[in-house]
Amino acid sequence: MSSYALTSRLGLIVIFLLGVMAFQEAAAEPPVLLPLDSPTVLTMGQTTITQADIDAYLLRVPEEHRGGVLQSADRIGELLTNLVLIKAFVPLAHQEGLLDDEKMRARLNLAAAREARDIFREHFRRDIELDDYSTRGRELYLTDPERFKKSETIDFEHILVLAGQTRSEVEAMARVLELHEMISEGAEFANVAREYSDDPGVDKNGGLYEAVAADSLVPQVAALMGQASKGELNPPVRSQHGWHLVRLKAVHEGEIPEWEEVKDRAMRAARENHLTTAFERVLRDIQDQPFEFEEGSIAKLLARYGVVDDDEQPTEDEILPTLFED
Repeated sequence: MSSYALTSRLGLIVIFLLGVMAFQEAAAEPPVLLPLDSPTVLTMGQTTITQADIDAYLLRVPEEHRGGVLQSADRIGELLTNLVLIKAFVPLAHQEGLLDDEKMRARLNLAAAREARDIFREHFRRDIELDDYSTRGRELYLTDPERFKKSETIDFEHILVLAGQTRSEVEAMARVLELHEMISEGAEFANVAREYSDDPGVDKNGGLYEAVAADSLVPQVAALMGQASKGELNPPVRSQHGWHLVRLKAVHEGEIPEWEEVKDRAMRAARENHLTTAFERVLRDIQDQPFEFEEGSIAKLLARYGVVDDDEQPTEDEILPTLFED
């Protein structure tokens, strides 16, 4: 983020948090949130779009893609249209007197406070980020290898009987029960699959799938595989594709891959652990600050919202221990 864009963005936050709305006194003049020393790009009615507005808008786009947003007239026009349709509501809200209302200004302050939190978090993470996380990634790999363990896979035989396309539901049910009976009576699964299965892959694999992650299967078949015993032919199961006959052949425990295979993943995880843990310390520091209620403030709040049962109204002393509870 350029210092210019950051300064512009922080300037808006400060002015909002102070609750200052610097409007022009003349009714014909459009209100502004904060005058910025930034060149004007577009004026439309009472709405002015500046270079700083565009900089702030582009902060939402990953840095490597920002140039692409400005590569064509259509995309620039779309960007400016979006900005106009955001900023144009400031003069409209002002004309309606909405921004003179205390509650509405409080909403603006909360929105600005959330943005200020996000700005601080972005700055904080950039400030503490390391140039290289390979050492931390390696440590994470050695101390928590299960985190990188590959998923369990299975080998299974499969026959698909389509329903609702070339045959009716009743015909499909009759066919899959017939195939189930044939295999139960000793017919080779592969031979039955090659002759009768509607699975498009059957010509290549004869109905045998190897080293497949169960969670990659349709939910109905995955659930069946989770309960299946090796070597046993399961009852037919229906999915959106039709009827399935499956028989579990083998289960392969997930292995822990070599370091080089997961190095990039481990480094990303180590980076995120580092940045998240550090920011959580900031949150704890905020939560550890001393605080106190203004006397009677809770009673006034409850009365304001019509909570009139005095016997059940919490007091400040009852609420204090619950703040920032884990």
